[in-house]
Amino acid sequence: MRPFCEDGRTFILKAADSVLGASEQGEYAAVVQKGASKGMPTKTIHIPIPPTISHFVMNLPASAIEFLGCYRGLYAGREALFEPTTGTKLPMIHVHCFSHNLDDDTPPNDICERITKEIGVVMKPGNAEVEGEVAVHDVRTVAPRKRMFCASFRLPREVAFAPRG
Repeated sequence: MRPFCEDGRTFILKAADSVLGASEQGEYAAVVQKGASKGMPTKTIHIPIPPTISHFVMNLPASAIEFLGCYRGLYAGREALFEPTTGTKLPMIHVHCFSHNLDDDTPPNDICERITKEIGVVMKPGNAEVEGEVAVHDVRTVAPRKRMFCASFRLPREVAFAPRG
């Protein structure tokens, strides 16, 4: 884990570039494992840093959706890092957001319309593992007419591999 203090719009692309660079340089995470029982020695395990990010969690529900356009070009020119060339899937995006406190299908449809507007690819409610679909999870009610949701979806190829602007 590495802390950063940057604007989210620049952080998204920089994070992907940084992880790839660390992987290419052979960096690793060191995990210390305690012995199974008292008196047993500890062991340090080196876990190589993978070349890609598997999940992005965006937890500013008032504005997170507005940052989704920043994923455009995240892996431009790096298609070979992902399926079908490798077994690696494009990152899963988890974006927290607010919507109206209604008991019908309005919140998931509203959230998908807002995601579509930001990324430029049509997204609809459904299974996060299916291309073009978003899983919308109800997190909690925050006010009488406002609920927080987490919308999860796999980053579409046409967004990830688009030219960087």
